[in-house]
Amino acid sequence: MSDTPRKRPGSIYRPGNSGMAPAGAAPAGKTGAGWWRRFTRRSFWIKAAVICSVALIGFLSLRYWWREMRWRWIVVHHSADDIGSMERYRRYHVEVKGWDDIAYHFVINNGSDGTSPGQIEVSDRWISRLHNASTRNAFVNQFGIAVVVVGNFELHGMHPLQKEALIQFLARLSQDYDIPPERIVGHREVQETVTVCPGKYVNMVELREQVAAQLQRSQNSGLDAELDDSSMAVALPAKPYVQWVNENMLVVYIP
Repeated sequence: MSDTPRKRPGSIYRPGNSGMAPAGAAPAGKTGAGWWRRFTRRSFWIKAAVICSVALIGFLSLRYWWREMRWRWIVVHHSADDIGSMERYRRYHVEVKGWDDIAYHFVINNGSDGTSPGQIEVSDRWISRLHNASTRNAFVNQFGIAVVVVGNFELHGMHPLQKEALIQFLARLSQDYDIPPERIVGHREVQETVTVCPGKYVNMVELREQVAAQLQRSQNSGLDAELDDSSMAVALPAKPYVQWVNENMLVVYIP
C-alpha cells in the first residue's frame, strides 16, 4: 500500500506534509495580519505623503490657472442710465433679476449716486474670480472680464475722467492678464443682433487703439503700466488725484 495520504474532498495535498490543508487556506508563513504590517511601515506613509503632496500641488496649480490665467476677453458695457454705482446695480441684479450678484466685475462711475467721476469699484464676483453674467454668450462670460461704465452712451459721450480711467484700467488689465487690445470688445460685438451696448458714442475701434497706445507708452518708458499723472490728458486737481489700492486694482479717485 502506498504511503501517500489519500486525498479527502476539500483538501490540498502538499508533498512532505502528512496532513491535508483545507482548500482556500493561507500559505504557510502568511497570515491575514499582513495588511496591517504593510499599513504600519514607514515606507507606506512616505509613499502616501508623496502622493498627497503631488495631488495638492496639482490642485493648487489648477486653481491658480483657473483664477488668474483663464481670462481671454475684456467686455465693455454701458449702464444705459446716468445714475448708478456698484451697490445700486448689485441690488437691482439680486432683488429684481434674481441673480446671485452684480453681473459685472468692475464699475467705472460718473460721479452720481455718491461716487466720484472715474472711480472704479470692484465687485465680489471679481474678488472670487467668478464668471461674469453680462452677455448671452456663456463662453465669453466664463473667460471674459466685464467692465461697465455708468452712463447712457447712446445719448452722450463719457465724462473725461471716466474715459481716461477706462483707458488706463483696460491697459492695466490687458498687461496683467495677457489680453491683447484686439480682444477688448464691446457688448454689441459679442451679440450684435441683441444690443447696442456700450452705445454709439463709444467707438470700440478707437478705444482699442488708445489702449494699445497706452501699453506702448508704458513699454517705452519702462514702467509697469501704472497710472502716471504727468500723462493725464485732463487737468488735475490740486489734491492727490489717483492711487492704486491692493491687488484687486481698485482705483480710488480723490476729488
